[in-house]
Amino acid sequence: MATPMRVLVLALFLLYSAQAFLPNLDSTQPGLENTKTHESITRNGVLSMALKVFQDLAQQKGRSLNVSSMGELVAEELFKLYYGAPVSTKRFKMALDEIIRSNNEVDFLFPNDAKSHSEAEKIKEAKLLILEKKKQTIANIIKEKYNAARVNLGVLLHTLQDFYSHSNWIELGNVDSTNKGLTSHNEILGTIAGTTEKTCGLCVASVGCNPILQTILKSAKLTSGYPDSAVPDGKCAHGGGGTDPPRPGINKDTTSPAMSPQFHLHQDAAKLAFTATIEVLQDIRESVDDALFVKFLDLEPPSTISFVIDTTGSMSNDIEAAKERVFSIIENKKGTLNEPSVYVLVPFNDPDFGPALITADAEEFKAAIQKLMANGGGDTPEMCLSGVQLALLSTPPDSEIYVFTDAVAKDYELKSRVLTLCQETKSKVTFLLTDAFSRRRRSADIRQLQSSRSDSGTRSRGCGTHTGSRGCEQRSSSGARRGSDPRRRIRRRISETEVGRRRTAHLHSGYLSAERRHVGRVYRLHSGTSDRHRAESHGSLPGPGHKSGSASHQSLPSGTGHGRRTRRQSPQPGLSLYQDIALASGGQVISSTKSELTSVTKIIEDSVSFSTVTLLQVRKTPPTSEQAFTFLIDTAVSNVSVYVTGKPQFKLTNPDGVSYTGFASPSPIASSQVAGNLERISLTSPIKMGAWTLVVTSTLEFSLRVTGDSLVDLAYDFVEEVGGRHPGIMKISGRPRAGAPANMIVLVTGLKSFPSMSFKELYLTDIQGTILQKLPLNRTASPDRFWAVSNSLPKDQFLVMLNGEDGAGRSLQRLSTSLNTVSASRVQLLGSLTSLFPGEVYDIPFVVNNSGVASDFNILVQGDKGFVSGFSPRSVRLDTNQAVNGSVRITVPASTEPGTLLTLTIQSETTDKTNFNYAFTQLTVAQKEHHSRFA
Repeated sequence: MATPMRVLVLALFLLYSAQAFLPNLDSTQPGLENTKTHESITRNGVLSMALKVFQDLAQQKGRSLNVSSMGELVAEELFKLYYGAPVSTKRFKMALDEIIRSNNEVDFLFPNDAKSHSEAEKIKEAKLLILEKKKQTIANIIKEKYNAARVNLGVLLHTLQDFYSHSNWIELGNVDSTNKGLTSHNEILGTIAGTTEKTCGLCVASVGCNPILQTILKSAKLTSGYPDSAVPDGKCAHGGGGTDPPRPGINKDTTSPAMSPQFHLHQDAAKLAFTATIEVLQDIRESVDDALFVKFLDLEPPSTISFVIDTTGSMSNDIEAAKERVFSIIENKKGTLNEPSVYVLVPFNDPDFGPALITADAEEFKAAIQKLMANGGGDTPEMCLSGVQLALLSTPPDSEIYVFTDAVAKDYELKSRVLTLCQETKSKVTFLLTDAFSRRRRSADIRQLQSSRSDSGTRSRGCGTHTGSRGCEQRSSSGARRGSDPRRRIRRRISETEVGRRRTAHLHSGYLSAERRHVGRVYRLHSGTSDRHRAESHGSLPGPGHKSGSASHQSLPSGTGHGRRTRRQSPQPGLSLYQDIALASGGQVISSTKSELTSVTKIIEDSVSFSTVTLLQVRKTPPTSEQAFTFLIDTAVSNVSVYVTGKPQFKLTNPDGVSYTGFASPSPIASSQVAGNLERISLTSPIKMGAWTLVVTSTLEFSLRVTGDSLVDLAYDFVEEVGGRHPGIMKISGRPRAGAPANMIVLVTGLKSFPSMSFKELYLTDIQGTILQKLPLNRTASPDRFWAVSNSLPKDQFLVMLNGEDGAGRSLQRLSTSLNTVSASRVQLLGSLTSLFPGEVYDIPFVVNNSGVASDFNILVQGDKGFVSGFSPRSVRLDTNQAVNGSVRITVPASTEPGTLLTLTIQSETTDKTNFNYAFTQLTVAQKEHHSRFA
């Protein structure tokens, strides 16, 4: 039986000394009831800033917000107050969680870095780190890299908040004022005690005694505590440690005397940390446009349109259908809460793709899509996955992306990276295929395709083909002025250089460069003299405590890459490639004729809502027979649609027994439209609440999807307990481990609007709708967060379904459609860079662990900026419980613009394709001033 996570986490807190405000905890535990954590301080600070933004925006529109009517400061009430009606807060809470997670991970990733925790007299260094992260956060926001901005903000806030718990700022009498010098170059930080200067004496009592010397207090010098295991003579200790008696020291991390000798000052420290959080958020806001800041905190209703459109010669009808649907959506949603807040357009052709247009201006989006022209293309396969990848990097998380094409993908080696991005972003990808794969502009089998790629000296067209080039990134000439309505703003073009600069082959060398760029299936291959970056070999080092696997790597002549590439002989994937991506992400593959496409695109208009949820998603493959599926309609659901692909026979029955059998059979409970392989069924209002059944009969593959509008939805993460100096829980990067206990944190949105709802179980289901596991849900200190434990996750792919009751005795369900897969391996980054800087070279260590059967692994590193100039190993054999260390070399061109974001994935896969996992990170290029590499 798995030990409940709450007990495990609390045990970790009590076993180890608290070296900071606690990252996160169930604060209902004895002795910690009133303790403020990094999580609670950050959450309340961001909510307070969101309130301030809403108040200012309302005032600019001649409105005032009646804050006194709101009661407690919670997201649901805050959004309702500003927008005038309940709206989904899911994306805002996910954005807030991203900031909090980054804040917490400083404890886990940098436990011994003094400056990150404002300790050991590293206060000046802490200031430099805060200023560096502040500058990066601002640069990320300006470039609309909001996820990276939230990560940098979290790191900043951790160090800033720790200052008030770990220093003597409060003991110096600063109970009501923050230290402005921490966050500004123009403010004085204060005099810091020297590294050899005595700052603390002995305490007779271990609790409540102030060990700081009077000479330090009278001279108003700043000092901070040292870890208890390494306190220099005459210096202040952190103290506490959960021992009996507690160790003397100056930390104010908790309200527990056993953990914090200065526990009586905890509330003062937490109050200043909260105030400093708001102040630095205001500083950042004043440095960017309000429209950008609103997007940074995700303060808009989460409605998005994201199109990836094939613009080759045969796509004229498809482009016209996309235009027609966009114009309809803009007209029908204008002025409503469902009006999209973000529009994304990514065209692709052959060999070009991009740039991406990101805008909040509906008219600009209309103009851009109006300009699309169908031309070119050459051979049938196109750069589809390059376009999808760019869209995943450009579209807000938890969005729906629609791909219009009539051709197979040329760049199918990008599949694993696209699947990784789908899992990281939780976005759904739906393919709208017209006259699927029937066009043959030129007969081209796989050998001809490879031959055309291997023409020496050829360079692909498009923007940004050279590392460090200016590329195609542009901004609207008008921009968006501060204080403007957040629904009318900024556009941005991202060149395909943000997904990977395509390079053609120089096959006379025969070597694949150290960065195997899977963009457009055009690898960066070079001879001894071509290309600017030189690959360098890196040896495989045995991991600590592990027997090293047998790694394959080569030492090559200067200027050459690693490993020879043999030409792929396998057939080119077609429809199955799109089916796999749609299945993994929770999207669909819809086929139709070009004349039917306008009707098919009605599905897009259905999804343009701030509160779309999924009630059921099933895919059945042959052999199939008659099978019944059930979905539940509860009091919080409206506007329900059923999507059936594959043209099976079906019978839909409501809770009263009234049935509907399809387009040709009118019924009072539903109506439908048929186009291509899709039948779209709309339930007639008022919709009968309760259990609906859908009986399907087919001998062919089919899929079902049921969606509706609801404020009640779920998001989740797989997490693990972390011990050491800073215990807590941390999100798992990559796939969860096979055959091991798994912990999950589940966010449920909308409960404030439906307080009578209750949730008791989490179902893990396969894609055919079978329940594989039922996991009890347990409450945490936060009313909208739950945790669940699985002794061992299913071996088969699975979805996560929330199960509960709506308060009226009816069952309710919500489904997260991102498909999960366990892995018997794990890829982890061993160091974590604080920043990248122009003109510098970095070696980032990683480790691949294998807990499964002995296997041969291939390792692939992919970046999106041309910065990856080498990695090793490329292949390795690992026995059970073996690990191998590796290294990625990042070379940042001196001309790189500050604020540039590198997206990096490290993937491991067995040669038989049965075991795959990855590590994913994003790194920001900062201005080259004061910096450190590894924390």
